[in-house]
Amino acid sequence: MVDFSGQVMMFDVAWYVIDLMKARNVDVTVETFSILMRRYVRAGLAAEAIHAFNRMEDYNCKPDKIAFSILISILCRERRASQAQEFFDSLQDKFELDVFVYTNLILHGVVL
Repeated sequence: MVDFSGQVMMFDVAWYVIDLMKARNVDVTVETFSILMRRYVRAGLAAEAIHAFNRMEDYNCKPDKIAFSILISILCRERRASQAQEFFDSLQDKFELDVFVYTNLILHGVVL
């Protein structure tokens, strides 16, 4: 049996720190969310990573095409291409996709 209590606690602490940053008017950046999303995906919690992406605006961190591309890349690198494809399909109309984004997506194995 796998004990996930340590992982859950780690993510609770991460959200606590992010909440504290917001309360103290410290900028919560795309980089902050990228680290959190990467950790979620590596822990096998891809849905939580997508949920974190969707909560970015709650922390005055605008989810832009860079954040969008970062999460797709993280998902692909961790062999979660089908979830990356679903995420891409659900939000592709929200962001202006350019050569940078498409190149990043192709390099990391997303079938468009």
